[in-house]
Amino acid sequence: MPVERQLEIETEEYYENPKPFNGNFEGADILSVEQFTQREEVERIFAVADEMRRCVENRISRSDLDGQSVALLFYQPSSRTYSSFHAATQRLGASYETPMHGMTAYSSAVKGESLADTIRTFHATTAADIIVLRHPDDNSSEIAAHFSPVPVINAGSGRKEHPTQAVLDTVTVNSELGRIDGLVVTATGDLRNGRTIKSFAKLLAIAGEGVTFNFISPEVLKMPESVIKQLEINGATVNVGSNGDLDYAIEQSDVLYVTRIQDEWFVQQALEDIVEALGDKAHDIPPEKLLEIAKPVGQSEYSKAVTGYVIDEERMKIAKQHMIVVHPLPRVTEISPRIDKDPRSAYFRQMRYGLYSRMALLSMINGTAQ
Repeated sequence: MPVERQLEIETEEYYENPKPFNGNFEGADILSVEQFTQREEVERIFAVADEMRRCVENRISRSDLDGQSVALLFYQPSSRTYSSFHAATQRLGASYETPMHGMTAYSSAVKGESLADTIRTFHATTAADIIVLRHPDDNSSEIAAHFSPVPVINAGSGRKEHPTQAVLDTVTVNSELGRIDGLVVTATGDLRNGRTIKSFAKLLAIAGEGVTFNFISPEVLKMPESVIKQLEINGATVNVGSNGDLDYAIEQSDVLYVTRIQDEWFVQQALEDIVEALGDKAHDIPPEKLLEIAKPVGQSEYSKAVTGYVIDEERMKIAKQHMIVVHPLPRVTEISPRIDKDPRSAYFRQMRYGLYSRMALLSMINGTAQ
């Protein structure tokens, strides 16, 4: 059972480097895949998630969270992450749960309450033992953990991190292919803004050996150089390409990781690019004028980005027979529904691995995983 910790600093500062697990998840925050330092930590999750799978499939009741309270605070829309955490707490026998889906509409965030105060509020009003947070700001989970007396699980933060998605993605790959070593992973779609592929790639590079990543995307959606450098430091090989390289990459791939082209980020990233290009001159232009300039640029870039990257029956003909297609979902047009019945299409099975993985993480944080 997690023990409430004393908070030493009552300021708006947060720690930027979450504490590594060092082989022990009990009472820990799960904020970033960079907390993983050992392959054995991931293998431990594989084992516990597999035990959770057997319990779900055989309808075996568990009491890992008996007497415990879990608060689910979601500031962004979510179907899979929210429902799997909700189901995971119930299947682990949590005695109390506070499900808050729609924090931006139904909480005091509407009135301008800070995240720090919201975290302290929900801990006080619900006596939560674990807080699960999804938030649009990159550093939200670190802020929440700094002000929370109990463990915080990052269920998605801005464009930066989605560690539990990375865990379930890695569990999916290991379960479907039987290994995480020597893999060729091709990722396509929005690699610039997609937090899921960043987190998955980092975790796989930490846990797996001899991994190769092919990052294929429009120029405007390229994987950030900082992520590529980190993968290479951890021993991965990285190749970067564009649409013309996708078919060649698919032929080699063990894992095809498809992501949605996220139209909601295009104006923001166009604004960021314009400000960077203008340099100091950007300070002389009113923010509303910069936004006015960015909107048509973002819309134009989106129209170009969604063309030519669809995974369909023709592309699956050139893929290996023993490989998988995964997607964090939701999908729009980037995967044809006509390949849903292809046994290599693992994205619906992937969601069920999410339930097992999140059950495993909750139990391990609580110190009850066997």
